Amino acid sequence: MPRQDINYISPTYADIDEYINHMVTRIRDSAPMWVPDRVVAIARGGLIPSAMIAHKLSVDDVSSIDIRMSREYVDKLYDLFVTGIHRRTLIIDDIIDGGDTMNRLNHDANEIRDFYKVNECNVRTAGLVVNTNSTYDLHSFEGYQFDKQPNDWIVFPWETMRSTERKQLA
Repeated sequence: MPRQDINYISPTYADIDEYINHMVTRIRDSAPMWVPDRVVAIARGGLIPSAMIAHKLSVDDVSSIDIRMSREYVDKLYDLFVTGIHRRTLIIDDIIDGGDTMNRLNHDANEIRDFYKVNECNVRTAGLVVNTNSTYDLHSFEGYQFDKQPNDWIVFPWETMRSTERKQLA
């Protein structure tokens, strides 16, 4: 049963399509200077928005990154920020809320770039939905911005209310 003290915000697939189209327009408007040749989803939330954006931009190289510390995470950071510096990479999450996920990714990326003495970076970040109160303000593209209040909770159409309840308990 949904909690009564939470204001559930449920964008529809039509809303999501509008957010995606807005983001794609902003990316295309940045061309010819910058259009991604690979899209990386922050798992799990960014998987669906990343696939939708990749389709609309005709990007075939799509992968994901799980920011929980693991050997795979470090290897992916190395690929993104050291060996892949000449690639135009767009990293996407479903929501940039407080900013913790993107801030951690940015911090870890800077650490690995410093360690390997890599000065250039051709990676940009995006959020399907971006909280205007987020501590992360380095994102390049957003689909929709809103002034999220502490008891607001976004439930995307591909999520079940049950999975949302589990996230709130964590």
